[in-house]
Amino acid sequence: MELALCFIMSFFISIVLIPVLMRYAFQLHLVDRPDARKIHLGLVPRVGGIGIVLSAMVPVLLFIPIDTTAAGYLIGATIIVVFGVLDDRLNLDFRLKFLGQAGGACVAIAAGIGLDQLPFLDMEGYSRIALYALAVVFLIGVTNAFNLIDGLDGLAAGSALISLAALSLLSVLTHGTGPVIMIAVAIIGGILGFLKYNTHPAIVFMGDGGSQFLGFSIGVLAMLLIDGAQERMSPAAILPLLGLPLLDTAMVMLIRLREGRSPFSPDRNHIHHKLLDLGLKHHQAVAVIYGLQSLMVVAAYQLRFQDDLVIIFVYVALCAACILAYRYLWRHKQQYQHADAKWLYCPESLRHLLLLYIKVSVAAYLVLGACIVAPPSVDMGLLALGLAVFTILSVAFSKPWSMMARRLSAYLASIYVSYLFATSIGHPWLNVFWFHLWIASIGVAVTFVLVFSPRGEFRLSNLDILIVIVALGALTVSAFQFNATRIASLVIQGLVLIYACECLLSLKASRFGAVGFLSTLSLLLTGAQLLLSMR
Repeated sequence: MELALCFIMSFFISIVLIPVLMRYAFQLHLVDRPDARKIHLGLVPRVGGIGIVLSAMVPVLLFIPIDTTAAGYLIGATIIVVFGVLDDRLNLDFRLKFLGQAGGACVAIAAGIGLDQLPFLDMEGYSRIALYALAVVFLIGVTNAFNLIDGLDGLAAGSALISLAALSLLSVLTHGTGPVIMIAVAIIGGILGFLKYNTHPAIVFMGDGGSQFLGFSIGVLAMLLIDGAQERMSPAAILPLLGLPLLDTAMVMLIRLREGRSPFSPDRNHIHHKLLDLGLKHHQAVAVIYGLQSLMVVAAYQLRFQDDLVIIFVYVALCAACILAYRYLWRHKQQYQHADAKWLYCPESLRHLLLLYIKVSVAAYLVLGACIVAPPSVDMGLLALGLAVFTILSVAFSKPWSMMARRLSAYLASIYVSYLFATSIGHPWLNVFWFHLWIASIGVAVTFVLVFSPRGEFRLSNLDILIVIVALGALTVSAFQFNATRIASLVIQGLVLIYACECLLSLKASRFGAVGFLSTLSLLLTGAQLLLSMR
């Protein structure tokens, strides 16, 4: 319960606080101005990071006992954020920035947050000073890695969210102790609230204060995870947990040094710049990086108990594959440009056929599920009846409320019928391969239609992609580790049906439409089952 409250509180504070901070961004001179390296064109507030930090710190202070470790993290993070915000406002010299990062890292290390294990090395033969120095270098490196990758809308925040979600799951699976999962969940809530305003086209940036806070927090939590896990994890698992930001930082530094420039000089050699140069659109480049980051995080999860050499080999192989794939695409750039992405062409007739399949499948799922599966509980049945009546009245008498009512009824009907399917034990056909294949086919059809929708219609955003990645990852782990297959089935089916309903709602401009009718009918049938069961 504390974990859920921590997430809800941080998310709510973030989503409410950031618009307030945006109002005062110009007065505080916290505004990002466009230049040759940047993608945006106008002035954009750089206060999102402050919102993330405050929204995360409030529940952390409320729910975590403030011992030496927690105090070291909080003080160190505060120093990082203060110097980051000063850099956003005054454009500090890189030496001052490093001074602030080193100060924050030293405070955390002095509080007992450190590296007691290193790949291939026996820590007993090294002095504490050497271990402290290595930990400080590590924290500074991770802090800058997430700072440097912050170049596109939602990129640094989404990449950090994927790493934090993995840290949370690994903390649970390895029976870790300490504040890792609570801090990670608090930051995730703050990031999700921030992404509402930072998804392309962004109306607010996190700034260096926010990106450095995320990098510093991930570095600290990774060290706490490795040292606090009751089931020993390989310290090399930190590499794929950090994932693409670490590769991006290493590649950029090497390129600058090879060209005889300072490793801290700005340029357009980051991964996101290279993807844009290949011809990818803004949201496509971010989605590709999300996918690669997720792949590396999955590798960290799968290999967490393997030898250090195996983990390092896999991480290096994944990084090499990314570099080779980029070079291959760069060589064939002209071919892709002349093709004008026509290999993605979708005949309109096929698109209409898929829409028809989605509509029929949603109808079968919602109506048959409400009719065939076991009767609902009294409270859920009454809620379904009330929402069905609300939907009908809203559509009939209040046009501004009709779309919201349709969406609300569609979402509730999807979740409720998914619950009935997932918890039903009297219908063996619900657990067979073909039923799950049908659900998967609906998801594939929805994805295909959304990818090829004309501009102006429903488009899958990067925030949607993040939600699906984190939800599916968490459910997959819970299903295998805790035998929570029913929970996994419930949420996966619910996600597929919600996106299917959203697809149909966005592509249908009528006031009521098929989705509104089907979801309302499903809710009414649910209520009818309740009345019949009470007789």
